Amino acid sequence: MSRTDFSLWLGVPYRTMQEWELGRRAMLEYILRLIAYKVMNELREGRIG
Repeated sequence: MSRTDFSLWLGVPYRTMQEWELGRRAMLEYILRLIAYKVMNELREGRIG
Protein backbone atom coordinates (compact mmCIF):
# COMPACT_ATOMS: atom_id res chain seq x y z
CA MET A 1 0.00 0.00 0.00
CA SER A 2 1.40 3.40 -0.92
CA ARG A 3 1.59 6.25 1.58
CA THR A 4 -1.23 7.98 -0.26
CA ASP A 5 -3.41 4.87 -0.11
CA PHE A 6 -2.54 4.38 3.57
CA SER A 7 -3.52 7.95 4.45
CA LEU A 8 -6.81 7.54 2.59
CA TRP A 9 -7.45 4.21 4.29
CA LEU A 10 -6.86 5.78 7.70
CA GLY A 11 -8.74 8.95 6.90
CA VAL A 12 -5.72 11.05 7.85
CA PRO A 13 -4.45 13.81 5.57
CA TYR A 14 -1.30 12.83 3.70
CA ARG A 15 0.46 15.97 4.86
CA THR A 16 -0.24 15.10 8.51
CA MET A 17 1.34 11.68 8.00
CA GLN A 18 4.39 13.35 6.46
CA GLU A 19 4.71 15.64 9.45
CA TRP A 20 4.58 12.63 11.80
CA GLU A 21 7.19 10.76 9.77
CA LEU A 22 9.53 13.74 9.62
CA GLY A 23 9.19 14.38 13.34
CA ARG A 24 7.81 17.87 12.85
CA ARG A 25 4.57 16.96 14.53
CA ALA A 26 3.98 14.52 17.35
CA MET A 27 1.41 11.80 16.94
CA LEU A 28 -0.83 11.79 19.97
CA GLU A 29 -0.93 8.50 21.87
CA TYR A 30 -4.66 8.01 21.34
CA ILE A 31 -4.22 8.32 17.56
CA LEU A 32 -1.63 5.57 17.57
CA ARG A 33 -4.01 3.37 19.58
CA LEU A 34 -6.86 4.10 17.14
CA ILE A 35 -4.68 3.16 14.18
CA ALA A 36 -3.69 -0.11 15.89
CA TYR A 37 -7.36 -0.79 16.64
CA LYS A 38 -8.34 -0.23 13.00
CA VAL A 39 -5.57 -2.50 11.73
CA MET A 40 -6.52 -5.27 14.16
CA ASN A 41 -10.19 -5.05 13.15
CA GLU A 42 -9.33 -5.12 9.45
CA LEU A 43 -7.14 -8.19 10.01
CA ARG A 44 -9.84 -9.93 12.02
CA GLU A 45 -12.44 -9.22 9.31
CA GLY A 46 -10.07 -10.47 6.60
CA ARG A 47 -9.98 -7.18 4.71
CA ILE A 48 -6.20 -6.94 4.88
CA GLY A 49 -3.73 -9.65 5.17
